[in-house]
Amino acid sequence: MPFPQQLHWRSRQASPFHNGSDRPLRATAYLTSTSGSEPANQVLQEFGAGNVIDVYDGSPGAHPGIEFERDETRHRDGLMGATIRDTNRRRSWLVPIGLWRTLCDHFAPSLPARSVELIAAHDGAENDLLLTDDEPLLALRNHERFSALNICELTTGIKTAGVLLRRRRDFTVSAATQFREVEDPILFYRALAINWLPMVFRFNMGMAAAHRVHMGVVHAVIDRATQALVACDALGAEFFQTQDNHVRRRSMYHFDYLMLLCAGCCDAVALLGNRLAGLGLNPNGCSLWRRDFRDAARRRGIANLDDVRTIGILRILTILRNSIHGEPLLPMGLEQPGRPARSAVYTPDASQSAELRRLAMELGVAGDIGLIPPPPPMAMVEPYSTGLWLTREVLRIVDDFAAAVVILGCGAVPPPAVREPGSDRIALLGGI
Repeated sequence: MPFPQQLHWRSRQASPFHNGSDRPLRATAYLTSTSGSEPANQVLQEFGAGNVIDVYDGSPGAHPGIEFERDETRHRDGLMGATIRDTNRRRSWLVPIGLWRTLCDHFAPSLPARSVELIAAHDGAENDLLLTDDEPLLALRNHERFSALNICELTTGIKTAGVLLRRRRDFTVSAATQFREVEDPILFYRALAINWLPMVFRFNMGMAAAHRVHMGVVHAVIDRATQALVACDALGAEFFQTQDNHVRRRSMYHFDYLMLLCAGCCDAVALLGNRLAGLGLNPNGCSLWRRDFRDAARRRGIANLDDVRTIGILRILTILRNSIHGEPLLPMGLEQPGRPARSAVYTPDASQSAELRRLAMELGVAGDIGLIPPPPPMAMVEPYSTGLWLTREVLRIVDDFAAAVVILGCGAVPPPAVREPGSDRIALLGGI
């Protein structure tokens, strides 16, 4: 299950994402391998005993790790003890091992004994996330009997923790080195935007002197991408709270703003293309999704806007963005027994709703945008999932188009830009 993952909280006040909460995000880790996840493992080790993230590590060989008390008397009562010790803390708690052995014997009989113990320890400690790379455990995350454990992949947990760090105005990038804090929060989001717009940044840094007349438009592309990532985080802070109508109204505000920023990013790069590639169009009519703009770009040899997937993505953005000056998107709450309350947005315009559903199915992105399956033709989508997906796709389209127009207009590829220190870590924590 990709990020973001809807989480269960044990009570309304339990979510650490609620405004004013200072409790950490508590996680249990059970990692059987480090291959392919070294950067995420480093983040877990650095941040795992801090004020924002508190990790109990039950992985093989972890030190300090979770120690289980082998007391047969308590075993007969269906309980056993667990303890975690390190230099900063010592905590012991009771583990309902009997309950979880019974559940696992019935619903997951092949689960190893160690995994059952970790599930029981996680539940007994009332931790929030169970981070694992263990496939049998991951297979249980959508099972109604296990979904409240919030079983998730390590990278999903790290991205979730990153949203909480920034929610609390903590822009620490590395807890283990001198490159610890980003003094100005917007620099974090700018660095993340640059990761998604490498060609735009290369043009900005490598050809600024020769093409200074275009720098204002280039900066507009980067700035709108940066602000879009800020809006994504604002949506994320709402997504990870217990959902109610107050949360939904705030989410709608951030979602509408994010759609405007994504559209503005597309318009700014279209204006750059009009100038650099000499398309000869009225600047006020430059938009990547306009047919006349695509036709003019094609005549100059730029065909990447004609890709069926690109056209579909831009059409989804247009439907959602145009609701701002038409029939507005409306929020809706969804309840399901045994599941956390969810939020969705939908357009009351029947034809646009049907088109949105059709495009999501044709592009194969129903899961990416959190398409909720009510009876057709209505299309309801989860706003945070949709916002993240659209932001990723729009930035990809924008940078691909920028690459084509820069090569055409300048006759050369800009030199590689020097990557900022910590940019990989920022990308991991950045949450998109």
